[in-house]
Amino acid sequence: IPFARFETRRTCWAILNFDSPAVDSDFVGLTVDLDGTNFGYAVGEVETIVYSEDKIASAKERVSKLVSKLSSDDESENVGGGAPVPTAGKLETYMIEHRRDHYDACIKAGVMGSS
Repeated sequence: IPFARFETRRTCWAILNFDSPAVDSDFVGLTVDLDGTNFGYAVGEVETIVYSEDKIASAKERVSKLVSKLSSDDESENVGGGAPVPTAGKLETYMIEHRRDHYDACIKAGVMGSS
């Protein structure tokens, strides 16, 4: 018997157009994934791939800049490009909201971290 059942809808966006004047060149190569569930939870991620360690700092700046541009003060826990704020996952959030007894048992057993 499942202890959680929900649906997720994901949309993915990639910024690929190198030549468009409408696209900030800092954002080319970044991807945005947006997930929403049928129980009202939503989360977004901005990602990129780097192929050498010396590109990591620049990639983090680019990601932070896009997150800041896409966010408004009342919608984001990470406006301004600071350190990422840990976000509870979909399953963890579902369990906290709908199966708290099961979530607490998982915490007590050490199979999930507390949030």
